[in-house]
Amino acid sequence: MNSNANIVATFKDKFDEDRHIHSTRHGLTVKRRTDTHNQVLSKAISGYIGERIRAIRQRKEMTMDELGRRAGLTSGNGMKSRVYEIEKNQRSIGIRFGTVYQIAIALEVEIMELMPSTETVKAMTGARLSNAQVLSRG
Repeated sequence: MNSNANIVATFKDKFDEDRHIHSTRHGLTVKRRTDTHNQVLSKAISGYIGERIRAIRQRKEMTMDELGRRAGLTSGNGMKSRVYEIEKNQRSIGIRFGTVYQIAIALEVEIMELMPSTETVKAMTGARLSNAQVLSRG
């Protein structure tokens, strides 16, 4: 699909860059050109957490339905699919902290068994954030 097909207006942002307003089925929006650093990190971390959840769940011989029920993720037929989404990192926004804690409690593990270390995240994403970079964004 051509991403320029639904452009209804163009403007210059505060950095003097051209931006486009798109018409979507949900209304008008200014689409992001690329993922933010936070989105890249969240997606990578969510993938790691999903793999850890799956490994621990299987080690404990727990089904996806059982984990979903114990964690109170959703009701009905959605439990298995929600756990599958988490384990396979299929949501664009990643996984929320509250959900990670719900699952850790359901698996009877400490939260750190699911979370990657800072060094692991840096290795996965190539993130090289320093205090100087954070302060210069100001």
